[in-house]
Amino acid sequence: MATSQLFPIRLTNLMKVPETLVLAEELLASLQKTLIELENPDENPVTIFKKNMEEGFLFPAALKDATNAVTVYANIYQSILELKEIIELKKWD
Repeated sequence: MATSQLFPIRLTNLMKVPETLVLAEELLASLQKTLIELENPDENPVTIFKKNMEEGFLFPAALKDATNAVTVYANIYQSILELKEIIELKKWD
């Protein structure tokens, strides 16, 4: 049995895992910044849904926009968790 741990090539959001610690930390900072921006009240999926409905969007379209916002948030959140674990556990050169 191999003693080295295998790490994924890509994160949940399909971004490639960086090859150096510096690049991994830069990507982590960027993903965290994006997550903070998505937590802005104007980007909240409920706000998006309500705004779209008030602007006359059809229900399915408004729901699709809100669902897309939740999906993007969840993918970035999961990618942050994965990247933190990789940064902590990987033996960097």
